Amino acid sequence: MSTGTKRGFTITELLVVITIIGVLVALSLPALNAGFMTVRRFQCQKKQKELATACTAYEAKRNELPKLRKVMANGSLAQWSFTLFPYLQEMETYKKGSMPSRTFSFLVCPSTPPSGVPDPISYVGNAGKSGTSAKGCDPSVSSMGDDNDTNKTNAYSVDSGFISKHDGVGNTLLLTESVRAKKFSDPSAEWTQGVIWPMGRSERFNQNLETKGGLGNARPSSYHQGGFVFAFCDSSTIFASENMNPAIFHNIMTPFGEKCGQNIPGATREELTD
Repeated sequence: MSTGTKRGFTITELLVVITIIGVLVALSLPALNAGFMTVRRFQCQKKQKELATACTAYEAKRNELPKLRKVMANGSLAQWSFTLFPYLQEMETYKKGSMPSRTFSFLVCPSTPPSGVPDPISYVGNAGKSGTSAKGCDPSVSSMGDDNDTNKTNAYSVDSGFISKHDGVGNTLLLTESVRAKKFSDPSAEWTQGVIWPMGRSERFNQNLETKGGLGNARPSSYHQGGFVFAFCDSSTIFASENMNPAIFHNIMTPFGEKCGQNIPGATREELTD
């Protein structure tokens, strides 16, 4: 009885198999990347909802929504996110009275690449109309107040009761994303702490905003593909399209659109996702 030798793969056959595997991997990568982007987007929405819920807890105790910038008991000016630390299981950090220079995961979007900044933040507040805090305008133009300076000469407050009487907490923007937020320990610049409603300026979203300074470029922006996350005053969140109608964006930025001349009959926040 003779035994035959087992035939192995030839070099040509191995190359064909390797080529097929490479093609299959290449075809699957876009789907995998899209899946990863979707997961990161949902994680970002979860983080913004956590921050918005902390804003609600803050208001329950202080009878006002967090301010974009707030004068602390020691006279220093703190960013809105730091005032939420007691409601984000960071009470001991908050009691120290100064903003630490380190990373807090609940402040950073999973899609944000490492920047080398020791205390990064991805999220910003609704700062209302450009120049609001500088002029001490009434709360009809923003969902966040602003102490603005240590003398409090331009301070004002906003609460959900005021918002509920007008456009409603579910139709008024509270938080969003900005690639220009950079670091949470520096509250000096309004345009790095919030997004601005620009009067008489063309609207731009997600377009070359990272390196441009000033209020004129304080727009929603992110490292997500196609848009950014919005959190509303009722703690709900949506993923808004970067191609949204700027007029609808202006509408949700003010809690009292009629007074500000920005209410759009029949407009809904669902149009933000188109």
